[in-house]
Amino acid sequence: MFIIYKHGEWHNIALFYTTSCEYMFQLLLKLLCCFISLQLDDKVTCHKARVSSTLDRLAEQVALEKKERANKCRAFKVRLPQFQAVVFTLCLQFLCI
Repeated sequence: MFIIYKHGEWHNIALFYTTSCEYMFQLLLKLLCCFISLQLDDKVTCHKARVSSTLDRLAEQVALEKKERANKCRAFKVRLPQFQAVVFTLCLQFLCI
């Protein structure tokens, strides 16, 4: 008896002693299909995990860039009156000359 793991469950496969090559070929084919199915499931799971990780990393990067832009805008708004005062002073000096 073989015990195999397929589609998230354990399955028992009973082996009957027979001389039929066709039966053995069918059994080996079933085992091969199960193995390929497991490999594909593993690849899909791995790909999903990689995609999820990439999306999480990109979301963190976007959030960080958004926070940096907000900080720059806030700093600009704080300094804007100072810039306006400097420009106004320079204009007055230019006009007085």
